[in-house]
Amino acid sequence: MKHFKLLRWLLLVPGLAFSQEELQSFDTALDSSYWYYEHVGSSTQTFTNLSLANDVVHKGTGSMKVDYAIQGTESWGGYANIMHGADSTEVFDFSPYTHLKVWYYNAVPQSIPSTTHIRVLLKDMSNVAVNDRIMANITQAEYWYSHFFVLDAAPGWNELVLPLTDVGAQSDQGVWLPGWAGQAGNSTLDLDKIKAWKVEWSIDASVYNAADPQASGISAGTIYFDDLRLTGHAFPVINFFDTTASQPATYAGTGSSSISVTDNTTEFLETASAQFDWKVDAPESWGGFASLTYGDDNSFLPNMAGHTHMTLRYNNFLASSNPGNVVFRIQLYDYSEGDNSQEQWIFETHAVLDSAAGWKKLIIPLEDRGAGVGPNAEGFSNPGWSGVAGNSKLDWDKVKKYEFAFSAAQQGTVTTGGILFDNLELYGKRQTDFEPPAEVQGVAAVPDANQNFNLVIWQDVPNEQGERYTVYASPQPITDINAPGVEVIADGVAENVQTFVHYLRHPLVDKAVTYYYAVSAVDRVGNIGDAGAAAAPVANTAKGVATIALNVPANVVIDGDLSEWYNSGIKPFEYKQSTSHVGLGVFENDDDLSITMFMAIDNEYLYFAVDAIDNVHSYDAAGNWYEDDAIEMFFGLYDGRPGPPHLARLRGEKPDYALQYRYDGLFNADNNNFQIYNRDSTNYYFEGFGSDYIIETKIRLSDITFGDDAPFTPVNGTRIPLDFSIHDSDVANVRDGVMSLSPINNDNSWSSPRNWTYTWIGDKDSPTGVEEAQGNVPTVYSLSQNYPNPFNPTTNIVYTLPKSGAVKVELFNALGQKVRTLVDEFKAAGKYTVTIQAETLPTGVYFYRIKAGDFKQVRKMLLMK
Repeated sequence: MKHFKLLRWLLLVPGLAFSQEELQSFDTALDSSYWYYEHVGSSTQTFTNLSLANDVVHKGTGSMKVDYAIQGTESWGGYANIMHGADSTEVFDFSPYTHLKVWYYNAVPQSIPSTTHIRVLLKDMSNVAVNDRIMANITQAEYWYSHFFVLDAAPGWNELVLPLTDVGAQSDQGVWLPGWAGQAGNSTLDLDKIKAWKVEWSIDASVYNAADPQASGISAGTIYFDDLRLTGHAFPVINFFDTTASQPATYAGTGSSSISVTDNTTEFLETASAQFDWKVDAPESWGGFASLTYGDDNSFLPNMAGHTHMTLRYNNFLASSNPGNVVFRIQLYDYSEGDNSQEQWIFETHAVLDSAAGWKKLIIPLEDRGAGVGPNAEGFSNPGWSGVAGNSKLDWDKVKKYEFAFSAAQQGTVTTGGILFDNLELYGKRQTDFEPPAEVQGVAAVPDANQNFNLVIWQDVPNEQGERYTVYASPQPITDINAPGVEVIADGVAENVQTFVHYLRHPLVDKAVTYYYAVSAVDRVGNIGDAGAAAAPVANTAKGVATIALNVPANVVIDGDLSEWYNSGIKPFEYKQSTSHVGLGVFENDDDLSITMFMAIDNEYLYFAVDAIDNVHSYDAAGNWYEDDAIEMFFGLYDGRPGPPHLARLRGEKPDYALQYRYDGLFNADNNNFQIYNRDSTNYYFEGFGSDYIIETKIRLSDITFGDDAPFTPVNGTRIPLDFSIHDSDVANVRDGVMSLSPINNDNSWSSPRNWTYTWIGDKDSPTGVEEAQGNVPTVYSLSQNYPNPFNPTTNIVYTLPKSGAVKVELFNALGQKVRTLVDEFKAAGKYTVTIQAETLPTGVYFYRIKAGDFKQVRKMLLMK
């Protein structure tokens, strides 16, 4: 019988990475008991025929060919499936992984297009008693579904990728629990309790013949599968061992002991492995050792408190020359009592260095066995051989270093061996604190009308240490922190701070505003307490600030003549010592440096112009650019609401950027400091005049984005994160000071978007929802696929109208219920963009529909939170 006992298999089978486990190669014919077969009982013509194929292969020597025919003899359609389950009462553990992947070749597309799709199911037995977890009781499991519409694809190899996550709705981006079959459990996807996985062909109701169900439609085809595997790291990785030879490490050892480390690129599990060729000279009465220590004094390893084990992959390709003499140890160094207080905690195993060659997995229990206890393989102990006693307990969140040690017991021996290591990572989940903090008390806010901010105050919750606070603001009373309009204005505020300054801003003009506030606490393990709300709102005035204009000056030319900017009516950003935030150094007065800055944007370019009145313009290529006159621009191309601000500059759907406007050119710091323009570029002007200087440029948005960054389309009312660090130098390569837009940028906006402020695009304080694009009149009606998709929480829909008329665009949920009308008005011919803000909508599949004259079209989108 060829059932896979995955947990046991992971422990014993060589050659597989913990971040990538092959569930089935399909290289050989499977045992007849490998699959369980099922199809709708009312059909005699539904089948799945499986066979080994050697002619259509993606990897290895074989693949699985499936000839199928699915008949929709029920009012809802029909199905057939194949299922593989774990033996006896065992279960599969998918929890270390992030994705399930398989390659498919759709050799013969389904005969009735768009009727049948593939479902991948996971059957979770977490709520079934251990002794009852047998395949005969499979209907007691929770059935988690995913959906892939691939059976119309043209022949060719493609990869089906299933994220191992609950997305709460029908999707190919994860699984959900619809309740169609199986039993209600804990409604939580427990990936370490998967009893079986299933591939199902499901046909919809469109082929059903109510008068004669046996005459219902049959969709048939042929598909091949190959290389079914689990991939990705679901738990923190301490060391991938891909570039270990160049990784800093501290060696220690006795006598002539040694460890030579090389990167092995022929025997590895992902990219490379670390080859340790070791020798232990044992001249001491207690023996001898050789060891390497990794880590640094400035940072802790990932917190191990929430995990049950650590795992290490190894291949003992050259067994110990003196069997039984040398043990392998992993030693953790705990600095909970301070930087100079190193506690040594030791795990020891006799099995590794005498084992046979081949990849295996070492499971290391994260158990504190106490102080004064000798080491063994049941966890970590502090025997007191080295370091200090400390607090006599292993603080899993205060470990900075780990050590691999080879320790010999017999004096006078010299022992050698060779071993490969790969993927030292945490494993398993352990929760130690389940009680959320108390509701925050004493929440209130005090307005400062002169400086346009409200000071939010609160009291720390009792009986907590190391808790953090999240601060919320809304123009409406806060009864639900997830309600529309509730914004996270700060998170991660440390205990004992008890205040946060909420700076009030508004596009272009001052505006009277009223805010309500609330604060919640998050304890050290992530339990979230109820938010405490202020008893009364606070009225104040939001300061009108410059924005990024949508009305680009007509016929703008990048030539250093800023007259078109001054005549444009665009409100500039202004910086000077008397009114701006000075984050570093000293500015003598406004004559030392005063900046007038204009910004604009259209669908293609970001425009930037600076008129700097400076007492000295300084530049010397021999020094650091930021020590001369230069401007750093930090910004995000996304709406930053509802927050919180990003902790670091991110890529993807909400990308952040750092541009450097320098005398020698324009640079994109995050894109490997890519030089967008040099001083000779047509679209870049930076000129110093002995004292003053001028910058003028326009930058293609597509030259700013890179990697997987989402393209950006400006929409009036989008509130983007933004800041500037304006570096001033009066002597070459000597920085005198830094002014900024953000009132909290103390020369640290480079480190985190949390130090930035924000402005808007255009003249509105929230997206208008519709922006009319420029260009020629379209010739056809169209409704484009939304982008990004999946999305969270903002996405754009583009539609075109070849002639004027009434237009309606509506949004529906998966049940067909209308949730929002996006457009319902008369429109001129043209191209339009609808921006959907979905903060208030739950995760799920949605459909959007356009009606314009006789033109109707529906498309699908996926919201993932």
